[in-house]
This record gives sequence, structure tokens and C-alpha cells, in this order.
Amino acid sequence: TDAIRLDNFFPARSFVQLRKGHSEHVTGIGAAVESLLPYNSGTTSKLFAASGAFIYDVTSAGSVGSAVVSSLSNAKWQSANITTSGGSFLFICNGEDAPRHYNGSAWATPSITGITPANVVNVTVHKERLFFIQNDSLTFAYLGTKAVAGSASTFDLGSVFSKGGKLMAMGSWSRDGGSGMDDAAVFFTSEGQIAIYQGTNPASADAWSLIGVFDAPRPIGRRCIL
Repeated sequence: TDAIRLDNFFPARSFVQLRKGHSEHVTGIGAAVESLLPYNSGTTSKLFAASGAFIYDVTSAGSVGSAVVSSLSNAKWQSANITTSGGSFLFICNGEDAPRHYNGSAWATPSITGITPANVVNVTVHKERLFFIQNDSLTFAYLGTKAVAGSASTFDLGSVFSKGGKLMAMGSWSRDGGSGMDDAAVFFTSEGQIAIYQGTNPASADAWSLIGVFDAPRPIGRRCIL
């Protein structure tokens, strides 16, 4: 009565078991794949894989084709999908290269001012904005509503976290199951502290307020949110 559908999982008495074995989807990628980057719009779904200095289109099964993005510094990309009046975008960042985005037909490097774009190492969609975690910093950045480029503003959380460290990731937490106005912004540090904010605009004291700061175990890497 709980699982509506199980794909490649089998229910046991007290756990769910993964189906054994595997099949190859795409072949011919030379180095290990470190990131899978899904793109979804109203009409198109694609899957990209980052390996070494390249990003490949791995939507279709079989032998991989030429890289769609090359000359990259690392393959550890974080990603988010956002749809604006200009289309649907897959926005990616890795903390060394300038962020890229894909619009369903082409990759591009968006122009972002106010920060050093190559320092953006994590991205989250929250309250119709792209929020950025920056390298080795307790200051996050964010764009305007429904924007994928332009001037970025910053917000310093240095005085909020008593253990110091750096921001590792950010999540959008729907405490009420998604209805109402209770979606909160959650920031995780390398030292295990979590700050939760309520509101829509960090630039306005009337529209952005701290709910609390909490202690937890240190996160393992930047992909620490489920």
C-alpha cells in the first residue's frame, strides 16, 4: 500500500533489495563519469555525463559521440533546472570553470557580474531564483527572479555560524509538504552547522529572516542533500 511502483527493486520483510546485475547504456567514454546532468523541459528530456575535461550527450544508448563541451577543469558538476520566459535551462557549475547552461539546443556560458563566476561551486533553485554557493566562503550569491544571467547579489553568513568553515550546499525545504508559504532556505557548512532562513528576497530585511541555526554531523561532500 506504500510503493506505487518499484523499478528494479524487490520488497522483502524489512527492506527493499536492488535488482542485481547491470547493462551498459553508453560506451566509449574514456574516463570515469563523475556527474550525470539531466535536462527536462516541457518537450525535451536529455541526459549529459561529465567525464574528465568533457561533457557528453548520453541521452541515447550506444557508442558515445563527440563531446558537447570540452576544455574543462574538472567533471564534478552540480546542476539545477529552471524555466524562465527565455526558455528552460539546465544550469551547471563546478567551482573552477565559469558556469554553463543548456537551453534545449545549445550550450552557452552566461554572463554573471558582481561575483567571480568560476567560484560558483553549487546551485539551487529557491523562490524562483538561482542561489549560488561559492568556493571557500560563508557568503552565498543569488540572481534576480527568473534569471539565468546578469548581476549577482551576495549575502554574508559569516556571523551566523559559530564554528566557521565554509558553505557546502544549499537546499529548499518544503516543511508543509509543498502547500502554502513555508518553503525555507537551508544552508549547510563544512563544520556541520545548518542555518534555516524564511523569505523570498535576501536583499530585504522584511522579506528574509533567520529561523535558527542547528548542529549536525559534518556533510560528506557537496552532494549531501536528499
